[in-house]
Amino acid sequence: MSYLFLIFYLLLIRVISDLIEDAYNSDNYIKNGMMPFQELTKNIDNPSFTCNYNYAGTKVPLNDPTIDSSITNFNDIGIAMSIRNFNDKIKTDNELLKVATQTWMKSVNGVEIFLLMDCFIENTGTICDLPDFLKNSIDNNLPNFHCICYNSPYNVTDSKMMHKYSYYKFSIMFKEMFKVLQPKKWYLKIDSDAVLIPQNLLSLINFMNINYYNTNNNGFFIGDVGTIPQLSNLPEDWNMYRFSKHGYDGLFKTTEWKNLINEFLPHDNGRTNDRVITHAQGGFYIQTYKSLKKIIESDCPIKVGTIPCSNGENYKSCKNQPEDAAMGLCGYINQITLIDCDACIRGIIGNGQVGGAIGWVRHALNKGKLCERPITIHPVKNPSQYLKVYQLLTNTIDNN
Repeated sequence: MSYLFLIFYLLLIRVISDLIEDAYNSDNYIKNGMMPFQELTKNIDNPSFTCNYNYAGTKVPLNDPTIDSSITNFNDIGIAMSIRNFNDKIKTDNELLKVATQTWMKSVNGVEIFLLMDCFIENTGTICDLPDFLKNSIDNNLPNFHCICYNSPYNVTDSKMMHKYSYYKFSIMFKEMFKVLQPKKWYLKIDSDAVLIPQNLLSLINFMNINYYNTNNNGFFIGDVGTIPQLSNLPEDWNMYRFSKHGYDGLFKTTEWKNLINEFLPHDNGRTNDRVITHAQGGFYIQTYKSLKKIIESDCPIKVGTIPCSNGENYKSCKNQPEDAAMGLCGYINQITLIDCDACIRGIIGNGQVGGAIGWVRHALNKGKLCERPITIHPVKNPSQYLKVYQLLTNTIDNN
């Protein structure tokens, strides 16, 4: 009897899971926050890129023959990265950056990388000196680096406060990058502890350029939005990636938010109050020129980030202030299409995995928790593991 009950219980869970999955892919869910990448591929025969989980565990050659370099190349991409001061003796990103120059940065010929570095004396906007391992970038076949200082006007005392006021820092970063770099079709933001697989990124961009790039007047924003919480217990799927009228942050109840809706969406007629606004995790995301231009010109991150915390000045009630949340809210009110590609862009890998980041990636590859062409893994804070994760995802070491 207990055996039959177990079978019945497992079948019931499967049915409920399928129902939730259907709801996740429904038009109703899409209107309430984001578009799953599968919506872009379902009517295309043999799409050159998918964001489906790779349960078969097959590996794609590093030199992908489906990429047409006449349509996509790294000159089309601008990269933004926020880094800690090169000369900080306690907290610095130098070791991770060194590994990046030995791995993915050697594979992005023609790309420009904009670095916004924390400075304590120099004013924001001052050109910063590059360390030796980045100075000879042209000779070493590395990207072209641009480095600008950022001196925070806020009294940032700990990591939570730094995260809270990151909307301001990244607003500065995107504005400065837009001025310094030549115009690009795509702009991506990546954290120093995110491992990037450039050839897989080109596969995604190539697919978008061929099929969708010019189909949306407001542009596209692609990242790890996460599965709805009922389908996953991963940290990236917590409600911190959702805004609604039921949220603890109380954003929808503020006068300032209502004024922004009236400014950007004058014909909203209260619809936003009944919707869920979703945003991508901040370790990595990519957006089109139109998307970033609209966000910058509207000065939206500052407008969103400066909305007062409705439930007091604590971290949980100020969800609109972290950079990734502010960008998501700006995407919504600027009517930019948010696309979820969480199977290829892993925003927060599971904490506590045996073997650290490399252990998580090996487990994910074996259990089909990554797509066929993974683009990023975040965070990988150990330089040795950073190198191994890159090698594993580019098929240069065995998965064992």
